[in-house]
Amino acid sequence: MDRRPHTREPYPYRAGIGYLARMTATPLTPDDPVRLGEYRLAGRLGEGGQGVVYLAHTPGGEPVAVKLLFRERGDSGLLRREVGR
Repeated sequence: MDRRPHTREPYPYRAGIGYLARMTATPLTPDDPVRLGEYRLAGRLGEGGQGVVYLAHTPGGEPVAVKLLFRERGDSGLLRREVGR
């Protein structure tokens, strides 16, 4: 499986501030980007078969979860339909 990050725009998930504040993020690894588009990454929330989920902040400081898809999975037509693109 190709574990390199996908090159498309990240998919932000805007949850309530309280929900994301209760989640435990681990530190970014040396291989992680510090920004994805307009989002400043603050830590890792998890990693699965599709990609890595980061705790990030909007330019206004709002916390969001951003999923960066792995390259192999991101080329799937099914995945594009799942994320609404």
